[in-house]
Amino acid sequence: RAVISQRGYVATRSGIEGLTRQLHREALQRGLTQAQQVLVIADGAVWIWNLAKDRFSNARQQLDLYHADENLWAVANDLYGKGTPEARAWVAPLLQQVRDDQTTAMIQTLAELKPTLLQAQQEKLQTKIEYFGNNADRMKYKEIIQARKAVDEGSATAEQIKLANQPLGSGAIESTCRQYQC
Repeated sequence: RAVISQRGYVATRSGIEGLTRQLHREALQRGLTQAQQVLVIADGAVWIWNLAKDRFSNARQQLDLYHADENLWAVANDLYGKGTPEARAWVAPLLQQVRDDQTTAMIQTLAELKPTLLQAQQEKLQTKIEYFGNNADRMKYKEIIQARKAVDEGSATAEQIKLANQPLGSGAIESTCRQYQC
């Protein structure tokens, strides 16, 4: 599984511009210019993607899988009640579509649901549809998941081993932020 060999972070009270400068400086000090690949994982916040575009323009951008799941669960819980069997049954195929890189189909399912809802639910759902639409190109998880499976089975190629070591989520840094904030 993915292993973080070094962890670094920056913190500031100088807003996004200050954070952008500090983060870029930290990345340069840690070898950004020598990196063969750069991956930016985020929760979907537009300001993070703007930062990545500005300072890490060649980086691959990936939506944190767990935030994608969380947004689908929010829809399921709103429709059927939190933790209900109906919510679990409704969301299961959509979660699988996300993992299978079938984001367009998942978004279409959400869009087809919209006319059947009350106005307030339609507005919430539209927010989720826009979230997924804005991040659709950043939701390519299937290759990483398949690579991890190949590693577990002992049949992975060198390329799959590299892919298997890429994180699907931003949990490591979020945990660090939480500790720092507390």
